[in-house]
Amino acid sequence: MIKNFLKIILFISIFSLLRWEMFADCEAVEVPLQTKVITNSVNNIREWACKTAKLQWKTKIWITYDVVAEAGEYYKVMIDGQARYIFKEWVDLVNENKELAQANVETPKTSEVSFEDEIWKYWLSLYNWEREKLWLKPYNYDKRLQDSAKIWAKISSDRWYSSHKRNKGDAYYDFWKIQNWFKNNWVNCKIENWNWAVENVWYGIAFCKDSDCLEETKKAVKSTFDGYMKEKWKKNASHYKSITSPSLNHLGFWIHKKEIKPNVYWIYNVTHLCTNFN
Repeated sequence: MIKNFLKIILFISIFSLLRWEMFADCEAVEVPLQTKVITNSVNNIREWACKTAKLQWKTKIWITYDVVAEAGEYYKVMIDGQARYIFKEWVDLVNENKELAQANVETPKTSEVSFEDEIWKYWLSLYNWEREKLWLKPYNYDKRLQDSAKIWAKISSDRWYSSHKRNKGDAYYDFWKIQNWFKNNWVNCKIENWNWAVENVWYGIAFCKDSDCLEETKKAVKSTFDGYMKEKWKKNASHYKSITSPSLNHLGFWIHKKEIKPNVYWIYNVTHLCTNFN
């Protein structure tokens, strides 16, 4: 009888310990806050303020929520009368004029979002969705990296091929030459955990039914992203590692669309990533 009683006590103790470890990150102190936020990528809606909490659903980009409190890494929002929690890093604060309060990115209002803005927001959401699965901090979109990516995408298009080579005789990925190129284009990253500035390049093809070509272009860049993800178990997984690197924090992206025949386009895309800036 005593042995059975001790077994029950031991079981309850172990269960309580495991339960505490599982939900320890849910004990964030809530601080009242009245503001509005807008999602800058696909975001999770959770039941509690922790990664282990039940996932209710996922948001779309450019959805506005009223915040009622801060809870650690989360904002508490009311949805249909229910308290829910969204990750802070995947939203932007909205000021009284309903403009995005974001230092490095000057983003148009929703009704004025350009074709290029739609594409980079989509690309950023693909990267950050994979990072969220691994509990990594989402990438911050940076205008400096976008500008450098824009330059190299145009050069790739003019050459008719994607490459890291700044000159014909260069190695496939001449690290120091590429770092100097970044610096010459106003991107000065710090060396952190053997990472610095990183460049990913590829191309795709879009068959456009109309002049807009937005959805077809998204399919083309998604094909590139899927190719990067397929590197996961390969020996050379440089693109995949850049998607999931805990040392990289900032991202910029650009495409250059080049018509090769009526309604058919090469899509040259460039992703530039950075640890942190000097």
